[in-house]
Amino acid sequence: MPRFSLRTLLLSITLIACIFGVGGYAFRSIWSRVRYEYAIRDMYALLSVGEMVVMHLQRNGDRWPTSWNDLQDDYVVCVNARKWSIQELQDLVEVDWSVDVEELRAMPPDEHGNAPFRILRFRDDNKVYYLSGEPNRMIHRHLRRLPPDT
Repeated sequence: MPRFSLRTLLLSITLIACIFGVGGYAFRSIWSRVRYEYAIRDMYALLSVGEMVVMHLQRNGDRWPTSWNDLQDDYVVCVNARKWSIQELQDLVEVDWSVDVEELRAMPPDEHGNAPFRILRFRDDNKVYYLSGEPNRMIHRHLRRLPPDT
């Protein structure tokens, strides 16, 4: 069995550590970028569904949609340019279809001005929202006849 000098052994260990360090850093950078891009995509999906629901409420005298079928016309206007299918939105976003609009309207906002309910949410419980575009807040502001956030 060949013997390695201490110098060769230390150089080998240093080289292996560098390879793993650079590889780990590259993997972490790529993984962070992928997670970031998916978070942005999901954030816009949730925002789009919020816009669809508000448009449906505006067009239907504040009558709450009962299913994704009720949002088809609103989908064409609000989302079509963003290239999501209605099925992709259904896979990402959960909507409570059994809402009583008058109950929601009567609920005061919390101390930060946010909606006191979660009727639109990510299926995977993600908590990332578009700045000034949290969909439950958008719906609540519409129902309480408050101006939209800017």
